[in-house]
Amino acid sequence: MLEYMLVMMMVLLAGSSDGLEVGFYHRSCPSAEGIILRVVKEEVAKNRGTAAVLLRLQFHDCFVEGCDGSILLKQEDDESFAAGNAGVGGFDTIDKAKAAVEQACPGIVSCADIIALAARDAVVLCPQGGDVGVKIPLDWDGEFLFDDIRSGRGVLSSDAVLYRDRTTKKIIDSYSSLNTTTMPDFATDFAEAMVKMGKIGLKSGSTDGEIRRLCNATNN
Repeated sequence: MLEYMLVMMMVLLAGSSDGLEVGFYHRSCPSAEGIILRVVKEEVAKNRGTAAVLLRLQFHDCFVEGCDGSILLKQEDDESFAAGNAGVGGFDTIDKAKAAVEQACPGIVSCADIIALAARDAVVLCPQGGDVGVKIPLDWDGEFLFDDIRSGRGVLSSDAVLYRDRTTKKIIDSYSSLNTTTMPDFATDFAEAMVKMGKIGLKSGSTDGEIRRLCNATNN
């Protein structure tokens, strides 16, 4: 699963007709990706849970008006204070990455892209080998089988409700019938869904948004 999630996050940044491009900062800030990776590694080394937190942050940023880094803003009426974002973290890591990138390339790399790149790096650093000391299995009977959700034993309530909807129930049933030779079909579909999410509200150019100097506040 780790390999498929890595592909998913890389595809999220892949070239497309919507302006997404691998290596977008190759010329304007060639050290950006390396700097972000270094910061993420340092933070995950301090706390292994940071990797999962950063991946979740990417989802929550995209859920409201697209992947624009708006979840990082810190005013009382901003989305980071919304009830649906309770428990979302990783802000300090993004702030550290942004500060480091700004030292190398001031005003070049957007906060939204730092979130996406940090989430991609976090996937590579999430625990491998199924170490239950740092990883909670969401399907005890086998990865991709969704047996727990179908039997009403889903670990997450957001997963459990999927089996109560007619449309998503059909999808879960189709995956649960797969065998070990066709399991990658789920990962492929998941990657495609992440690509679609990454295109929501895509902003490009100075007319659509701004490169914030600090990710937790708009520029003056």
